[in-house]
Amino acid sequence: MEYWTALPIRNELWLCRRSDVGMQPVRPIPRELPAVEQRPGPFAMNEAGWSAFASGKVLSLLSPYPDAPLRNPRLPDDSEQIGALAFRGEILYVGCGSSWQETSRLGWFDVTEPDPTWHPLPASPQVGDPHRPVYAILVDYDRLIALDGAFTPKLALIYDIVDPRKPRYLDHVGIPSGIDDIPIDADVGRSYVAILSRSAQDTGKAWKIGIFDFDTMDEIATFYEHADWNQAIEMPLAITMYEDLLLIAQDMKGLGVVRLDDRRPSRYESVVPISPWAQSYVPVERIQYHQPLGQGHVLDVQPTSDPHTFAITVKRGGRSWWEEIVVA
Repeated sequence: MEYWTALPIRNELWLCRRSDVGMQPVRPIPRELPAVEQRPGPFAMNEAGWSAFASGKVLSLLSPYPDAPLRNPRLPDDSEQIGALAFRGEILYVGCGSSWQETSRLGWFDVTEPDPTWHPLPASPQVGDPHRPVYAILVDYDRLIALDGAFTPKLALIYDIVDPRKPRYLDHVGIPSGIDDIPIDADVGRSYVAILSRSAQDTGKAWKIGIFDFDTMDEIATFYEHADWNQAIEMPLAITMYEDLLLIAQDMKGLGVVRLDDRRPSRYESVVPISPWAQSYVPVERIQYHQPLGQGHVLDVQPTSDPHTFAITVKRGGRSWWEEIVVA
């Protein structure tokens, strides 16, 4: 089975192809790797090896073919900071901020076209601050959820994408959030959406991972940690959902793992599950942590073609690399 991914090698990000004979680097992806506690610009890759990444309002496309040039599709003139990218097949969905109009905040490109053209998604009837970008796009089968930072509380904009080239606006749902909450990352798994945010208030600093039902976007569980300003707190840097696993890249703590569903059989029997449908705060002590082979900062995590093996981005000694961790 062939599987495309992007992994750090000697402080560069490489497009890699994984097969039965192992991981094979194909070509470098020209983008900066993050420092500790710094999120990179949006990045997305599809199953055919197409990758897309953004810096500011510049979108770049890279095909898996070694001699193909880097392309920069044109966004609407009033588009601002790109906040989110997601693929469904050869369709790339893009979330932005805008200087003035809603139709420049969420759109799509066909990356296989010689000159990809921007197509706007239908705008939500809600009107917020257009300068604040769509910060995450979650795609699962025939549904797209765009998490919009233009409101407090934040909104989830829900679209039908049975035909990926003809998205149909369905509804919007409020996401519980405070005015000081800063969204960091989000992902969708088999049944649930996870949203990571952090905040800084007069009373101290905090991070939160909200767990939401994918069909309704109702919040059904929350991981939450708070500390006074003079206390240390280790903020998660990135999250990934895979089936019913929540994977948390949490710096020196390592890779955090939580199983979110005990209502059906799971291949991860050694991971103690929680019951997110109970709607409650879940103690952070329920998170199991796995350490890389050596000391280092765990910056990111992603699945591989093996359902028990996950690739983590590790930074140690000023260099970025990747390692594999097995979750039974």
